[in-house]
Amino acid sequence: MSRYAQTQSLEQSRSLFKVFADLVAPLTARARSGEPPARRIVPRAKELRFQENRGLTYAEVQYLACCPDYSVFLTSAEAILVLPGRSPERGSPAGYGSPARATPVVVRMTIESGLPNPCVSAVEEPAEPAATSTSIVPERRSSSFYTSVRYQNVYPGIDVVYMGGQQHLQQDFLIAPRADPHCIILAIQGAYQVDINRHGDLALRAAGGTLILQKPSIRQEKGGIVRAVPGQYVLRPGKRVGIRVAEYDRDDPMLITCGLRFLQGSRETSAVDEARAMPA
Repeated sequence: MSRYAQTQSLEQSRSLFKVFADLVAPLTARARSGEPPARRIVPRAKELRFQENRGLTYAEVQYLACCPDYSVFLTSAEAILVLPGRSPERGSPAGYGSPARATPVVVRMTIESGLPNPCVSAVEEPAEPAATSTSIVPERRSSSFYTSVRYQNVYPGIDVVYMGGQQHLQQDFLIAPRADPHCIILAIQGAYQVDINRHGDLALRAAGGTLILQKPSIRQEKGGIVRAVPGQYVLRPGKRVGIRVAEYDRDDPMLITCGLRFLQGSRETSAVDEARAMPA
């Protein structure tokens, strides 16, 4: 890529980050402070729910979801996570003379070298919207909420499904027979450090906290019997991450599940243990 193209791409990313931050900052602040929202807050159960983008933000964003800890924007090639960030300290130039306000942080997980324009579908629309997910749709505009969003053939024979668990995001890769799971590469942007912790989880360290993508749970089913398959994350140059799968049956389908948690602050070790103990 030429230096001009790199500069243009960087400027576009900065512009996109600003729009996402401007969109989510008021929602996050209201959710934490208890302030009445300017737009409707839909009472929901304890699962993250996805909302179709109907003129709410850039057209490339297809589905989005908000909860008190972070917000999720899904495009055909990536999951964009907007975190609350860290408020300026008192006495610092950024925090002097005005109330301290956290600057949102944007982390992008891009499916690298995937097939263009995968088919997208929202799955399992609930009859009632679910509690902690925030609707940013005005009262006059109708909206539907979904428990999962599926992108088909992001790689040959591989689908990715984003699911809303108990206030957290889960990313599933559905591997068809004979498809190669080792072609999956996630390119990370917005985290200042990417590493693998002692649990085998992927730690994306960003300002104000750490995103933990839990060690991949890999399973295959044959004849009604489900068996676990060993696997792990593999760090690649340039904050890119792959998945290494041990010996498996290429003639059977495979499911790779990666649950995500956001740990605010710096007490990661105890927080990771607590997060891993929570039900998925």
